Amino acid sequence: MAGFSRRLTWALVATFVCVSASPAQDQSLAGAAKREKARRAKVSKPVKVLTEEDGKEIATKGTGSLTALTSAAGSDTEVVQVSTEAPIEVRKAEWKKRADDLRARIASYEADITQKIADVEAFRSDIAPLSAQEAQDSLRIQKREQQIAEMNAEVEKQRANLAGARKAMADLETEARQNSIPAGWLR
Repeated sequence: MAGFSRRLTWALVATFVCVSASPAQDQSLAGAAKREKARRAKVSKPVKVLTEEDGKEIATKGTGSLTALTSAAGSDTEVVQVSTEAPIEVRKAEWKKRADDLRARIASYEADITQKIADVEAFRSDIAPLSAQEAQDSLRIQKREQQIAEMNAEVEKQRANLAGARKAMADLETEARQNSIPAGWLR
């Protein structure tokens, strides 16, 4: 009985292999070849391939335009234009200034938040003696709580500003990566 099941298994495997090697694969390969031939026919002029020396020449001059070709397996070729109109030193200074400005804003917001939190805590823990007028004010506790709420609202506003500045910094880093800007330019 075991011999019969082995023969049946091999017969099924052989049938599957024969069915898998059907003309459908040949048609898809032929179709791919036709699509590639049609794509190549659409290309109007040959594209100049830049060498590493061409890139170095453009980089040292600091002016001109550099076209980078990228291709992923199974996808069409993508052309990316990178403009290098200003000299490298000027572009580097511009990127550094943008990053430094954002870092300064972030530091300012962080310091402001720390100070405002300390102010709220100091106001809450203030046990200074009350004046006669304050002691007789029936709404002094409500007024104090209102001031604390206003101070906390300022803290939250600064936290939102800090979050916006951090997002702007992340966006700048993303923009720099997309434009192939060296990470050192942002430091």
